[in-house]
Amino acid sequence: MIADHGLQQDCSINNMPPARYPSSIRTIMNLRVQLKCKNLHEYLRELSPDILDRLYNHPATCLAVYRELPSMAKNYVIRMLFLDQPLPQAAVALWVNKDNQKDHDECVKVLVGLCLWHSQQLQGGRQGYILNPVFKDNLTIALLGGGTAWADEGSTLGPDRHSRDIESLDRYAMERWEVILHFMVGSPSAAVSQDLAQLLVQAGLMKRHDLHLSTAHAV
Repeated sequence: MIADHGLQQDCSINNMPPARYPSSIRTIMNLRVQLKCKNLHEYLRELSPDILDRLYNHPATCLAVYRELPSMAKNYVIRMLFLDQPLPQAAVALWVNKDNQKDHDECVKVLVGLCLWHSQQLQGGRQGYILNPVFKDNLTIALLGGGTAWADEGSTLGPDRHSRDIESLDRYAMERWEVILHFMVGSPSAAVSQDLAQLLVQAGLMKRHDLHLSTAHAV
């Protein structure tokens, strides 16, 4: 009886207009719509240009978006990062050969869809592309430095309890260098990490034998 009742309920829902679905069913349907984006770019493409510009007004956001771009799109962004004038679309199309035209078209679709490229009419009626100025300025800050701090200015970590002055760092570096020199001449009291020993071998400064390392002699 319970199974028959559930079957009848399912059939009645299938024949019911969505506006009359129970609230629980409508909630599930709304969640499915909201969760249809599979990655960051799909989510950003659903946003309006004004909201995207607000997001692109932060260097950290621009860097995150840039990192998620396809390799070819990253190359296109860097090519235009320091250009103040738009490039003709015909000139941009020459960046790839015919074999990669499909990848080029997909790359342009991504950049335009994320509002990273703006279409602009050039003299003579030609169409061109220019990098979104908000994204351009903040990505430059993210890659080259400058601008304001990304963290909240009101939050402070306080003084570093393990800070070292220049003298102590110089002394430590000299001590470690002396250990390396003693290790290379076979001093039994000198010991280095396995990674450092491997580095000395790869640099050609020492040779590996079955049981130990020895200094490599210049020919």
